[in-house]
Amino acid sequence: MNAQWCFAYTAAELFSFHFGKNISALGIGIRSYEFETKGTLRNETTPSVIKFFAFMGSLNPMPKNPAVNIQKGGSIGEATAAVREKRLCLESELPTIGYRLGPLKGAWDTTAQFFGQIQEESRKQPGRRQSIQTGERSCDFFDSARTLAPSVMPNDLRNIVREILPTRDPLIEIANQVCKDGPRVPENLKAESREWNNPTAALAYVRQNLEMGPIGIVYNSKLLKSKEAKYRPGDHASSLVGRELINGQCEYWIRNSWGNCDPDYARFPCANGHYRVPESEIAKMVKETTVLKKQ
Repeated sequence: MNAQWCFAYTAAELFSFHFGKNISALGIGIRSYEFETKGTLRNETTPSVIKFFAFMGSLNPMPKNPAVNIQKGGSIGEATAAVREKRLCLESELPTIGYRLGPLKGAWDTTAQFFGQIQEESRKQPGRRQSIQTGERSCDFFDSARTLAPSVMPNDLRNIVREILPTRDPLIEIANQVCKDGPRVPENLKAESREWNNPTAALAYVRQNLEMGPIGIVYNSKLLKSKEAKYRPGDHASSLVGRELINGQCEYWIRNSWGNCDPDYARFPCANGHYRVPESEIAKMVKETTVLKKQ
């Protein structure tokens, strides 16, 4: 499985509404990555930050490394299942960095470098490990780690560096250290995901469930760009967050997981990252829905 950014963002949107707290999409991505890798490194040499962003589909070009599991697409339901019974990360603990920036620009270069050094040092025998806990190197590493997690404390990092085993992923360990105040996902909170081939049935389901909260939807993102695009199974996820009667026509608000209005995707009116799409188009666009429900 892959989470990929748009699916993690959409899952975070659903959890944020349910719990009334701002849930980190980055945190959901890391939990999905942990679920896939079992939190281990398996003697891989790829820095975990790089491996994570490859897993999330945001490296261009993708690294040619068999240790990195890269798939196309993803699932909102899989992203929510990966965090079941785990503590969610708050946005204040793990701020989500827009995937379009990528991890290999600016401070991410330094972050990847030091995560790689941690992994390299962790494989050595204890007596042969070099200290990266003191001096300038420590300051650089602390600054780079705070790019990922502003709330991380020096002692947390020292403990990770001191105690990490060759098979434990430092990226996941940092998330475990800083994600302390978010809610846990109870066992009875399930993601109900459905695929749709019948536009009438899809629209009826959307109408019924939108009154209870946002709905995660999967659709062909090119439909936001061109009316010539096909109503095929989707490659992009967003949240339906409301509807409004405008000039006698019911229009739905799609909150784009990109977080902005992309000028290249301007088929429908957009403001503050919300696309206004006619109901007739929603019925044909939506190929998968996900809602959170208590069982």
